Amino acid sequence: MELFEFTLILELEADELSEELLEAFYESGAADATIGRSSGVFFAGFVREAEDLLDAVISAIQTIEGAGVGATVVRVEPDDLVTIADIARRTGRTNESIRLLIHGDRGPGGFPAPSTRIGSGRSRVWRWADVAEWFARYEKHPDLRGTTSYWSVISLTNDFLRQRAFLSKTDPASVRVRHELERAIGGGREEPAGVDTHV
Repeated sequence: MELFEFTLILELEADELSEELLEAFYESGAADATIGRSSGVFFAGFVREAEDLLDAVISAIQTIEGAGVGATVVRVEPDDLVTIADIARRTGRTNESIRLLIHGDRGPGGFPAPSTRIGSGRSRVWRWADVAEWFARYEKHPDLRGTTSYWSVISLTNDFLRQRAFLSKTDPASVRVRHELERAIGGGREEPAGVDTHV
């Protein structure tokens, strides 16, 4: 068994963390968590013992959502999305060194493509799981968590939580997007009976 440290970002039906809410989380099994609110965002910071990170994250999500207080986990942190500055900090390099690697002016080339662009397309962000794997493969750089699988678990869990949130939406626009995507490129998920997929 190992100890794993991570934070779950929550949505709550309640506006505040009352003593009753905290007690419910504790009774559900969150004695190893610090639950609070920062800048309007609810969080549960865990130091959980488990066989591996995935087991720890899954059990923590079950603990929070099983407390019966209307809590939903929307994200796991540390976030898998990173900027050039984040990559530099995590690998002990300068920003300029990372830019040279990205453009292929240094290193073996083949740096992972950005996951997305933000801020009018000027700022790029990468999946740290992809970047860590690249460093481990091409430069024998040790991943900061020991193995790239750590970041793959974070990335895939967050993908699942985003997908879960999308699939639970029943507004006409979301339903139409799901319907059209599934019709065009597959997926096999059927809409609930009585849901109008034409908007």
